[in-house]
Amino acid sequence: MARHAYESEDYEPDHPWTHDAKCRGMAYELFEYQETSSPLAAGMNFKERLDFNQANHALAEEICIECPVFFQCLDAAGATDRRYTVRGGEKPRALEADEDAWADGKHISPARGIKLKTTCKFGHDRSQPGGRCRECRNQQKREYRARAKVDQVPDPGV
Repeated sequence: MARHAYESEDYEPDHPWTHDAKCRGMAYELFEYQETSSPLAAGMNFKERLDFNQANHALAEEICIECPVFFQCLDAAGATDRRYTVRGGEKPRALEADEDAWADGKHISPARGIKLKTTCKFGHDRSQPGGRCRECRNQQKREYRARAKVDQVPDPGV
């Protein structure tokens, strides 16, 4: 049996506004965020899955914008609904998080967990995990040692 796009823990099939929803009877996958464990996203890397979810959202948004129960859908959405489904034309929060992660240069990699940008803000190679690249850490150490030597004033009482 096919699921309905509004199906969730707080879905009420007898709620009158759901009968007028433009998405009624359409494939629910179009309105749902596809995670790595989803059969539709099987074998996709992060960028492919991000593109797939963005394309689905664009199509869902076109359907939602003309929906007569646009505002009721958005008002009835719980936190879980807003995280994983398109409601009232809004992006799923999980998709927004993926877009932010991609823009920041971080994305989930099955092999390493979080993948870092390959360069720091100064353009140095940053292939090692950690907050700063090796060159920036070494430069900070040199500056710290130089300040420590300047701060060492001989004790006049000796």
